[in-house]
Amino acid sequence: MKKRKKKRLTKSEKIIQRINDAKNPHNKILNLFGFRLKELPEEIFKFTHLQILKLDFNNLTELPDSISNLEDLRELHLYVNEISHIPESIRKLSRLKYINLGCNKLEEFPSILVSLKNLEFLQIDESPLKNIPEDINQLQKLKTLNLNFNDLKKIPKSICDLRGLEKLNLRRNRFIEKIPHSIGDLSKLTYLDIGDNRIKEIPDSICNLFRLKELLCYDNHLTRIPNGIGNLTNLSKLNLSRNKIDEIPPTIKNLRKLRRLDLSENRISSIPEEMYSLKSLRRVDLHKNRIKYIQGSIACLKRIKFLDIGNNQLKSIPKSLSELKLIRHLGFNHNHINSLPFELWTLSKLENLELTNNKISYIPIEIAEECNWDLDRLNHSGRLRLDILNNPLKSPPIEIIENGQNATKNYYDSIKDEKTILNEVKVL
Repeated sequence: MKKRKKKRLTKSEKIIQRINDAKNPHNKILNLFGFRLKELPEEIFKFTHLQILKLDFNNLTELPDSISNLEDLRELHLYVNEISHIPESIRKLSRLKYINLGCNKLEEFPSILVSLKNLEFLQIDESPLKNIPEDINQLQKLKTLNLNFNDLKKIPKSICDLRGLEKLNLRRNRFIEKIPHSIGDLSKLTYLDIGDNRIKEIPDSICNLFRLKELLCYDNHLTRIPNGIGNLTNLSKLNLSRNKIDEIPPTIKNLRKLRRLDLSENRISSIPEEMYSLKSLRRVDLHKNRIKYIQGSIACLKRIKFLDIGNNQLKSIPKSLSELKLIRHLGFNHNHINSLPFELWTLSKLENLELTNNKISYIPIEIAEECNWDLDRLNHSGRLRLDILNNPLKSPPIEIIENGQNATKNYYDSIKDEKTILNEVKVL
């Protein structure tokens, strides 16, 4: 016998089912995620045993005062609604540890939230929020504060009194110009994102955040990296891209745990020798700077998998790159490189080699073979994807490449034959 297909419940039936399930005092969660509700059934505020209430992706414009009945609530999820006001009665939810109010219509920080003394996670992002109150320092148990994608104009000094804070996200507020010098007091901070603002300087005190693992300050107006950056010995990710930095301090050598470094779109003219001692690096992005030379010491970065130095002023690629046996991506677009070291073919894990807009006239046969003779950037049948567009190629000529793999292979075979004949003539 064929099994009968279960009847699909309508949206209303699903809501009723979930509310009925939540009546059970052993069920601590009510999930009404994504039902586009404009108001909440009053019945749910009788379920005083609830600990988690998920109301994300609805069309709620307000919370009723009766939410105060849920005194055992620990988590309140309200991401993507249309809420512009939080009722005073929420102060009775004294056990609340987590609240997500992101993507709502809050223009002012709800002052009542600072009365929730057990709050550990607070998110109000992607909203028209314009201020952070000075008394936010009352939330002494706060561990995560996400206020990114708002209209904030400044960071109050009192935020640095949140000594238990581990993650602080203030990305893309656009109007923030200064970081308080007392930020160095956030001794438990492991993650700091202040990217996409108008910050002109990283205060030296930030170098006292010894537990910091990720520092993101991209897309600002920075002109320097503080010398004390070397104190952040637990740093694994550093992103200072899209600034006006012209120098990498030698103290960077102390960041022994650094795995990802992004200094792209700055004004850096040279790579300090000290940077090559960062043996944990996996990904380095230095594209769109003013770098003229790569030292042979780059071979020391044995664990690197991604390296982009495109849009610089390089004239050559060091042969020592062939020692980076784990590399998968090499980016050298928009430089002044005129030749390719044939040793690159020994990089067995290399998947992408980007060389557009250079001055290369010859592709070594070893590299062409690794590309399975497919040098057309629109087709990538070989192990290695080679992008060689806009170069003054003479060997093989561009018209040979455009005729496909067989034409390219035949071209190189003919070169081999010519060399063989020449060698025989020399012997005679």
